[in-house]
Amino acid sequence: MSYRLSMPIAKALGACVVLALLAPLGCGDSMSPPQVQPGEVAWPSNTAPPAPTPPAAPPSVAPPPAASAAAAQPPSEPVEVDTLLMRSARMLAGQPVDPPSTTAVEAVRDQNSKLAPAMDEFEDKSGKGMRAWAAQHLSSAAGQTVLYPFSGPDFLTIHRLYPDASRYVLVALQDGGLPPVIERMSERTASATLRVHARAMSQFAQKGFFVTAKLGKGYSVPGAWTGISGMLMAFAVLEGYDVIHAAPLRLGDKANDVTVIESPNILREDWSSLRLWLRDHNGKIVLLDYLDADLSNNGLRAETTARRTIERAAEDHVLIKAASHLLQFPPFSLLRDIIVERTKELVQDETGVKYSDLLASFNVALYGRFVGVNPLFDPRPQRALKRAYEGRSDIPPLDFAIGYTKPAGPCLMVATRK
Repeated sequence: MSYRLSMPIAKALGACVVLALLAPLGCGDSMSPPQVQPGEVAWPSNTAPPAPTPPAAPPSVAPPPAASAAAAQPPSEPVEVDTLLMRSARMLAGQPVDPPSTTAVEAVRDQNSKLAPAMDEFEDKSGKGMRAWAAQHLSSAAGQTVLYPFSGPDFLTIHRLYPDASRYVLVALQDGGLPPVIERMSERTASATLRVHARAMSQFAQKGFFVTAKLGKGYSVPGAWTGISGMLMAFAVLEGYDVIHAAPLRLGDKANDVTVIESPNILREDWSSLRLWLRDHNGKIVLLDYLDADLSNNGLRAETTARRTIERAAEDHVLIKAASHLLQFPPFSLLRDIIVERTKELVQDETGVKYSDLLASFNVALYGRFVGVNPLFDPRPQRALKRAYEGRSDIPPLDFAIGYTKPAGPCLMVATRK
């Protein structure tokens, strides 16, 4: 991230604008939906949408907060496997499909050569070490939900830290977008879509976070399918899953966490938030939810659907990384309070909740080294964290990169409720 949070600017522009500028993923002009080209359809199913019928009452997928672990469980009834969606996810990830695709043959063939070097770099620099560290220092999330605010499409980090969760909830202020189905696109759109995904995913793998400015116009490719759902799909494949189904989501009401929209009358704008059903090699179904939500106080004010959704999702495990220090300032105090009051286990870098705000409710374990924040950000909110590290020789080191570049290298906190 390349922005300093300025409180005068935050007050002048409003919290929503600040979040749009500073969240770990930005959209810019490149994320607006493209026009459907001749021969394409705006429907991610492997069949054409049926004739319109009155929509059935959507199923609720999460109970009230008292049963948060149960809320993470995938549906008991199997979803229909969308073969074209599953093939598209593999092509976006540079993985082979059988039978081979006849769409954008050269671009599909080149996708792996573009992605593989960056993913190898991610494994060596971050991925392997992150997985080993998490296995030793984090509690199991089996059967539970993990919430990742300000995430963008970063499924890699949340899955490496909590590989056994039943549900992952990623939240940012960008449009999820209609999932791209490569074999329903024109040659031009398919090639451009593969190219922009390879570029954005490669740069994430090298940096470990998404840069707002670059994921705006910096990643745009004329004619490419837009939105972040394709990167979620590709990262899921790279983590060993098949993407078997997708549906748009509506944020919850008083009874539900989120509601799946299953209707023949789905529009493009319905896909701002979405769910992906993932299947691992043992046949286990895992839910990956992306929520397009304003996490500022304006978006989480009392009784908003976003607030109810985030409150439920925050009860088990929360990950905060490369979050532009937003939670340390007043425009994001409601999200900070939700986490401090509800979360069972919080893992974060220095950009999350202020260390001093955690001590009353959590036991906080420190990892790595910390002498100060990235120079682009205000160091004052984490002065207590700096003091906590000073003079300590017993803090376990971190042998993997995570978050922003800092003078002393990476640091993490694991806060478990007292």
